[in-house]
Amino acid sequence: MNTIFSIFVYGDFTELYPEMILNWSLNHTIGVREGHPYPPGHFDMINPSWIRTNLIISVLRLHELSLQPAFYLPASTRWDITRAAALRDLRVVYPTARFPPTKGTLLTYNNYYYYRSVERVPKALRMLSTALGQNGGIVSLDSDHPDSYMIAVFLLDYLVENSGFQLVGINDCVAGF
Repeated sequence: MNTIFSIFVYGDFTELYPEMILNWSLNHTIGVREGHPYPPGHFDMINPSWIRTNLIISVLRLHELSLQPAFYLPASTRWDITRAAALRDLRVVYPTARFPPTKGTLLTYNNYYYYRSVERVPKALRMLSTALGQNGGIVSLDSDHPDSYMIAVFLLDYLVENSGFQLVGINDCVAGF
């Protein structure tokens, strides 16, 4: 099966691994994040002009590779972020389900990390499945989380074999594009 993925990269990652980004771009949609990752909760404390600068840097780094990003996956949903993206002709993507979750039931020692990895995978899949509900949506897996790679394999198996969802590219998923 040839599944289309969208990969959202930070500007510093693009600078460090340009060949990898170019290879990914042959089969996947490349979108932008900020210039670099921020510690949880810090993004919302940053001056809006810094966010705008980080977004410009990320876009320019992709332009250096002759790639034109059309989508932006922000770390937050503030109005100034949406405005900064719109000024650069970027569609803002808000995932329906995230791992690790950033809202609702967050991962704690007692509800997640206490368990062995073999027990954590079903918990993570249940979180994602619950967030997707019956209608589906956009799933975001944060590659900085150590379990994301393991979960991705089981998640794809579930989505392709059992969920009944149709996997589509982001252009087909985001309305009005």
